Amino acid sequence: MQRDYTNYEAHDFIDDKSFQSFAYKENVTDISFWNDWIKSHPEKINEIEEALFLLRNIYADNKQLLSREEREHELQKVFAQIDKKQQASVKSKVLDANTWYSWRSVAAVLLLLVVSVSIFYLNSEIPVSDTPMEQVEWIEKTVPHGQKLTTKLSDGSIIKLNAGSKLRFPKQFSASLREVYLEGEAFFEVERDTSRKFIIHTERVLTSVLGTSFNIKAYPEDQITQVAVATGKVLVQSEDHQGDIRQSVTLRANEMAVYDKKDFNRLKAVRVGESEFSWRDDILYFDKTPVPELVVMLERWYGKQIRLENEAFRNKTYSGIFENETLKNVLEGIKFEADIKYEIKGNNVLIY
Repeated sequence: MQRDYTNYEAHDFIDDKSFQSFAYKENVTDISFWNDWIKSHPEKINEIEEALFLLRNIYADNKQLLSREEREHELQKVFAQIDKKQQASVKSKVLDANTWYSWRSVAAVLLLLVVSVSIFYLNSEIPVSDTPMEQVEWIEKTVPHGQKLTTKLSDGSIIKLNAGSKLRFPKQFSASLREVYLEGEAFFEVERDTSRKFIIHTERVLTSVLGTSFNIKAYPEDQITQVAVATGKVLVQSEDHQGDIRQSVTLRANEMAVYDKKDFNRLKAVRVGESEFSWRDDILYFDKTPVPELVVMLERWYGKQIRLENEAFRNKTYSGIFENETLKNVLEGIKFEADIKYEIKGNNVLIY
């Protein structure tokens, strides 16, 4: 159930996880929601601006939120600095004690103060857009089972999507950041740009590069997420349930990060196997693959519904390589080694 934000004040917005995500541009769903909500509630602009300013400046260094009392104390110190500057520049002017500036004015003064006295600073690791209310045009590419798709992004990066995958990305990247959202599997050839990170968001895993080629396999229904590097260097970070970074690993060519979704403390680096990149060349590669996992791969690859009727097959494995083969030929190859029988009827396959 969606929250009612109409009675929220700045402190309430600051404590809200969704609003924090919007402020730091971390999640496209939250960004879209808050852009729409703010348009519909112009009367809340002062509270929104106050909350955005506090999150992006006072808490930008480590994103650790203070208590309300501590926030008020920090603001009082800032106002004291403003008063000193006003008194120094206009000694003869007596300030009206009843005068109260709107948060728009306060934010402008505070931003000047940031530059002049360096009280606060923006963390370079947190991507913050220059225009908080900007409208970003997002594109979504969805690839059904049985198909693959190659797309080129505005920066020149090329992404090949495997079957059953979805990619969300902005039509134009910002001047400071390139980020996309992936569900499924994709091979990335990222155009090098040392001034703008390229970040891929998957479930509880962030992958950051400046320019390299690598494969990410992160289907929502799979327990394991894998990031395999073909060239260059890649930073992989795992998140806990609250979205905090728990582990980090830097990968180089022929290395792979493996993340277990059921144990968010488990992120490890291993050597890349021969099968990690084979799909982009239309090669099915099985290496002692358990039959249930093999079935899922075939369903995605050929767009068929496959039912495994004999439970005994779940303990079997299979190794083999197939290049541009039909489903029937693949099943014939598996049939003898795994000792299975099968029937293909339209879009349905029965293995027994």
